[in-house]
Amino acid sequence: MDLKSLIDIMREEQKTHEKILLAKREERKWIAVGAAGQLLQTAEELQDLAEHAASLEAQRRQHSAAVASALGLEENATLKEILEALPSANRPELESVGNDLRRFAHEVRKINSGNHLMLNRAVETLNSEIRDLIKVKEEKTYNAAGHKSNGSVPRAGLNLRA
Repeated sequence: MDLKSLIDIMREEQKTHEKILLAKREERKWIAVGAAGQLLQTAEELQDLAEHAASLEAQRRQHSAAVASALGLEENATLKEILEALPSANRPELESVGNDLRRFAHEVRKINSGNHLMLNRAVETLNSEIRDLIKVKEEKTYNAAGHKSNGSVPRAGLNLRA
């Protein structure tokens, strides 16, 4: 049984999720102050960390499948099923690492959704301000024909028919 390897990979995955969580907090700070350069740099760092986390997750799945097979379970057994099949002496460490990993993954999802909402609001605010800046103000006066003036720029006294 390859239980030690599984625990080591889960610990490494947990450390990666901790780094992701710290980077997500940095990302929130850069969104709040509108620092595009730092936000881009943090996004690149997050991309690297996410790729590393995906690699570790694939390794964890392989080792979980090996442990499950050694315990007589199906290869796609959950951590809970593996814990139930393990001797009680081997459970605490794996259970602890699994709970910590689950907690960090939940925190990352939570802060990620908050950052997403914050970024959406910032973009909406920016778009609204830009619309207000370039919006032609509608005139509330009517011309001689009884129609609203279209707000066109006056011709500066030039006779365009000539």
